[in-house]
Amino acid sequence: MSVTREDLKVAGNPLWLSWPFYPPEVQTQLDLGSRYGATLLGLKHKVVPCEIYDYGASMLRKVGFQEVIHGDAVLAVDEFIRQDRKFDVITGFDFLEHVEKAKGEHLLDKIEAIAAIGVFWFIPEENDEIRARPAFIKYREEAYAIHVPADHVKYQSHRADWVPSELEAHGYTTFFLPHFHMIGSGAFFAAKYKEPYNAVMLARFKEEPLLWWGRDFKQAKPGAKRLARMISDPAKK
Repeated sequence: MSVTREDLKVAGNPLWLSWPFYPPEVQTQLDLGSRYGATLLGLKHKVVPCEIYDYGASMLRKVGFQEVIHGDAVLAVDEFIRQDRKFDVITGFDFLEHVEKAKGEHLLDKIEAIAAIGVFWFIPEENDEIRARPAFIKYREEAYAIHVPADHVKYQSHRADWVPSELEAHGYTTFFLPHFHMIGSGAFFAAKYKEPYNAVMLARFKEEPLLWWGRDFKQAKPGAKRLARMISDPAKK
């Protein structure tokens, strides 16, 4: 069931830019660290969200997800591996940074066992220098303040920093989006697909100009190149 840009934008999905990462054949999806499901809005295939946060799991059920995994996502993946239960795609939007680095590396090594087509992540750019900036400190404080109840703020701690090259070492294709969160604080997508889907997906990526912000434009379609340049630097017409 093909996902389009408009499907996600009309539904109010704040990460509608994820649309080209969904293979046209996708029918099932496991999403790790789903929170309230905002980044799943507009999807028409079956999604199984996994959320450790009590309030988040409750909200996911209330908004209509039929199967919600309430608990530790890494343990859930282990259980699905034991069951040999597969999903077409596995996703994690702003999830991997909440897992200790060694645990995250281990997750990257084993998660493909339950992905029939592929895996993709959306990960913030963070490091000690970024975290020391007053604007970023304020941004994080505001993010913590919206969590209800307050004792669930503990689940929002970031336990690991990731850079695109680390995901590339695991065979992922990455797309870095500079200044995604704020000036000087970006984010990146990392995607990996099994054959024969990889070539199809690379063609889909060429349709979304915003993905080309942080890359050279050799592989993007001409129209995408021009629009991406204008967005990242309005002085370039």
